Amino acid sequence: MGLTHSYTLQENVIRAADLTGESGVVGPILALTDRSNSFLVAYEHGSTVPENFLRFTASREGQIILSAVKGNTLEGQRMDASHPWISPWFETGAVGGGCKTLRQRICVLFFLA
Repeated sequence: MGLTHSYTLQENVIRAADLTGESGVVGPILALTDRSNSFLVAYEHGSTVPENFLRFTASREGQIILSAVKGNTLEGQRMDASHPWISPWFETGAVGGGCKTLRQRICVLFFLA
């Protein structure tokens, strides 16, 4: 089970095949659970489906990968030690329990803090 989000909150059940496929899953929020533990990763975004700049995929080993799709650098943008690339912001979290526990924790952190 997973949770993805764009401009309006929408929960979608995603399968492992959705993450391992070529198109991956568009974020910017991805919550995964095996019902014993849940993990959340979120990134800054400004794109709308289907014009995503970043996407989540999974490796065969089960690692979650966030990949640039397009629009992450300017044409001819210089990148070296003097001109580093600055990434979008990221947030991650993990809790014991399923998505319900994760949702409750998110509400406490973001809305009651």
